Amino acid sequence: QRRFIDPLFPPRVQHRRQQQPLLQQNRQHNVIMKDTQLHRMKMVILHPLVHAYMDFVRDHIQNRLGLSSNDTTTTTKKLLDVGGGTGHFTKLLVRDTPNVQAVVVDPFLEFSSSDDDREQVQFIKARAEEFSKNRQLVPWRRDYHQVLMKEMIHHLKASDRVDIFRSIRGDLMDNDVKADNKNKCSLLIVTRPKVETDYPFWPEAQEVWEQNQPSWKELRKDLMQAGYTSVKVEMEAYPCELHISRWLHMIRNRFWSTFSHFSDDALEEACRRFLLFGDSHMDDQGMLHFEDRLLFLSATI
Repeated sequence: QRRFIDPLFPPRVQHRRQQQPLLQQNRQHNVIMKDTQLHRMKMVILHPLVHAYMDFVRDHIQNRLGLSSNDTTTTTKKLLDVGGGTGHFTKLLVRDTPNVQAVVVDPFLEFSSSDDDREQVQFIKARAEEFSKNRQLVPWRRDYHQVLMKEMIHHLKASDRVDIFRSIRGDLMDNDVKADNKNKCSLLIVTRPKVETDYPFWPEAQEVWEQNQPSWKELRKDLMQAGYTSVKVEMEAYPCELHISRWLHMIRNRFWSTFSHFSDDALEEACRRFLLFGDSHMDDQGMLHFEDRLLFLSATI
């Protein structure tokens, strides 16, 4: 499913009866997202088809960044994956594109890799805020062509975003990739909606989510203020299902940083209300059906 977003994007509307057939057709894709202890979005797969969701996200990112195994050019392109964590997804992203070299930039890495050009994926222990520093003092900011920020933008302070976006654009201009990136995505942000979510949250959890998640309108405004010539915003939906018992287990274990804002007693009360009153996402067998909705903001320099 693909939905294009513009300033007239309608408010959240639930079409449960229309969604149900699609969910039934995709019962094999049982997936839910999980935060690590560092509160970064990581994946927990609830079905043996462990690659389904990863392939879904990878394909959409490759499509927007123009990464293809059929690319016959011999020129090496460098991709920065800011907030890329362990690099497992980064390796999946560039595995079939030998002309692309990736650099994972993450503050929680235990080390930085060597400058061995034979490694397709390298690692730099650094924070995204280092984009605000003098470029000459940050060697890894040289000679890259595209930037991916996947599921990490909500960890940046709103007051820092414009400066970081502007510095990335300045790097790309200084790296002389404007001609190569003309009409192409230079910076790709992958995040989740602030309001148009479909998770089985209780009201207080939804409020916490919205308080901590920047909207696509805010991000687009920041990107345009930083000097990008165009920003395309798209939403992609992935159907998910899991049993209510597993969902409650995840809530109690604070699998998402959203739930870390609640005490043990508050989480128990939320679980009790789920069991007592049910949820609009739940069917008669206790299965929850919902969509994991991803936003893709493609910015062009």
